[in-house]
Amino acid sequence: MLFSSEMVRALIEGRKSQSRRLSFRGAVGDKIWVKETFKYRSVGPGIVYRADDPAGKADVVDHAFGPWKPSIFMPKKACRIWLQVDAVRQERLQEISEQDALAEGMEKDEVAGAAFNYAVLWDKLNGKRAPFGSNPLVTVITFHRLHSPPDPGRAPAP
Repeated sequence: MLFSSEMVRALIEGRKSQSRRLSFRGAVGDKIWVKETFKYRSVGPGIVYRADDPAGKADVVDHAFGPWKPSIFMPKKACRIWLQVDAVRQERLQEISEQDALAEGMEKDEVAGAAFNYAVLWDKLNGKRAPFGSNPLVTVITFHRLHSPPDPGRAPAP
């Protein structure tokens, strides 16, 4: 599942446990790997994740030269975050509550609540094909983060 760098940071910080999608093929209990923007280090092994580099200093600090690779191209072996689906439901996008917007990883600020900030982020990410104002039907996925990648031979860590 693709996530913006901002939402990957929310996952890492434990602030994100929901995601709204225009289309989702999955069910409760499914394990999902998070695809995020990344690049390979040119010196030494490893991967640099854009979510860990909001200031854009990876080229100097981590010797990660070359362009960022969009999340859609992330191979599963480069994944560092796994999620397990706890609930799935459908609703109209504008039905998002303040509590759900917080679960989406949004924060309140002095000017606006989390739900308003979520609407702004939605339009930034999805505005061309399904603006917030069009109130599309979305799938709401509630999940929790797994602490290790799923292994088909054993149960994943909670």
